[in-house]
Amino acid sequence: MMALVAEFERSTIAQNVKMGMCAKARSGEWCGGIAPLGYNWVPMEEERQGKRKKSKLTVNEKEAETVREIFRLYTEGNGYKTIVNHINKQGFRTKRGNYFGVAQLRDILTNPVYIGKVRYDVRRDWNDKRRNNKNPIPS
Repeated sequence: MMALVAEFERSTIAQNVKMGMCAKARSGEWCGGIAPLGYNWVPMEEERQGKRKKSKLTVNEKEAETVREIFRLYTEGNGYKTIVNHINKQGFRTKRGNYFGVAQLRDILTNPVYIGKVRYDVRRDWNDKRRNNKNPIPS
């Protein structure tokens, strides 16, 4: 009986957290994790939501130079491998200081944060499929 109550409580908490994180994303706040390349996560001192501080992403100019170069090369018609080779030779590095790979580059080019949208609940049918299916970006 206690196991059933615990399981119900766990699913209720998980549902409430997911709803809160989706609401946070809809309001434009960053929902945790490492900030994308070109941004820093910063708590907003002047605003609070209950016990939690609001947070936002701010531009990190040094890293933003890398992102601008990536998008410039992509819009000129270069492929992923060409861009990766070029930016690695130029000395650009990922947020963690590593060389870029095609996967990191593709994630940057398809990340909606770079067009001003914050999203949460990125994976589609994660509990059923456990695959890399991404939810569409809301308009």
